[in-house]
Amino acid sequence: MMTEPRMTVDPPLSIRSFVWRVVPLAVIFAYVLTDALLASQQIDGASDDFWPQWTLAHLAATGHGADSYDFQMQAQLLRHLDLPPHRLELLKMPQIKDIGICPYPPTFALLYAPICRWGFDEAALIVYFVSIGLALIAAAAINRATGERLTGLPAAIALPTYMGVQSALLIQEGTWLLIILETLAVAVVAALVFGRVSGRPTSWFVAATAILCYPGVTTTLHLGQNALLTLCVLALGWQDFVRRRDLAAGLWWGLLVYKVHWLLAVGWVPLVTWRPRVLLGVAASAGALALAATAFLGPTAWGRWVVQAAALDRVAATDPDFREGLLIMGCDLRSVLYRFIESPAVSRIAGWAAIATVAAVTAVWYRRRPTADPAGREGAALMFASGLTAAHLYYYDESVFLLPLLTLWSYRPVLRRWQLVLLIVLTAAYYCTARWVVVWSLAFEGPPLQTFAALALWLLSLTVKAEESRE
Repeated sequence: MMTEPRMTVDPPLSIRSFVWRVVPLAVIFAYVLTDALLASQQIDGASDDFWPQWTLAHLAATGHGADSYDFQMQAQLLRHLDLPPHRLELLKMPQIKDIGICPYPPTFALLYAPICRWGFDEAALIVYFVSIGLALIAAAAINRATGERLTGLPAAIALPTYMGVQSALLIQEGTWLLIILETLAVAVVAALVFGRVSGRPTSWFVAATAILCYPGVTTTLHLGQNALLTLCVLALGWQDFVRRRDLAAGLWWGLLVYKVHWLLAVGWVPLVTWRPRVLLGVAASAGALALAATAFLGPTAWGRWVVQAAALDRVAATDPDFREGLLIMGCDLRSVLYRFIESPAVSRIAGWAAIATVAAVTAVWYRRRPTADPAGREGAALMFASGLTAAHLYYYDESVFLLPLLTLWSYRPVLRRWQLVLLIVLTAAYYCTARWVVVWSLAFEGPPLQTFAALALWLLSLTVKAEESRE
């Protein structure tokens, strides 16, 4: 008979020890948050990836209706802004030229229209600060979903990869070996100081610090991307899902209709767990947003978006320029296989097959566990699989894996020793591969290490022992 894994809960700390260990963590969080807020002064509203999103939503906000998806009108708007020549180069990109500048559906234009009615610089700064707020909301939702069981160790691992800390390490130029050793030293010291601390309010500080320190979050902020909005919506829905507030969870997840591939990626989770009321909530909020977007832009907008989305998917699979310059930034399973399989027909089938395989393996694994429950030890695997089944996932979008990663860390008391060691190594890999891409752009041309790290974490989450039946 198999025995339960040995519990590894750390003994409670004295009040004095607790204070002296929580205060450093709180100070580190305050530093990271302040640094992120002050970094807004360095971007001057020039969030490169926000230009396509702003263009679509600005046209929608200024009454252009379905013509907001017209490429010629989008190009005309940008040319009238008297932008530097290099900004207009995006109009020549293979996924944009004669197709459309932004591949998001009308629901996205509806959500972003109030912000993008402003000029670009003002809108970009609003998105920057709102995104930081969304990161903190996501931290609160993850903290509650994990039952406030997070210890300081994941924050200690994340800290040395933060841009502000890395900049301090790089003040004096040194070899890569020296920088790596300094990074390890910071992690070890942080782990010794607050790695064992847990409980309230430590758990929230851990979640918030782990999110803000992730290099993909920094990239999201500076590019003007929306990965933090996706993470926040996923986390809020997950918080209600594990509490069996199914309708509320569905209402949150239905908001993902602003990025339809994420709605599909999370939509199969209620089916596997047999929670149909979640799908009712999804249908209600997604349907309401879709109807509002139709009233706002007109029904023709949906047809134009579908044509553009199909054209973009075709370009990603077949266009040689896209495959050489942009495909390497994709971290979803389809993009990874597109890189290594030359034939578009074969690579597209292989990509969808890989996504289906991850979903099927997770579904079978979940259904075969007698006490399976998303609120139990199966939650991390479900959400890792959900992220891996997203059809489009760029390197900054890997931020969404922070939800299942921190969920997996909340299982620390029941992990076997080898699982805990592997979790530490893979968490470091998850952060370091994201940082590697930021500091060395040529890393895009190497193996898809970020995807490998997410896959390895998913596989590790499948090994967590099921809870014993209470009957």
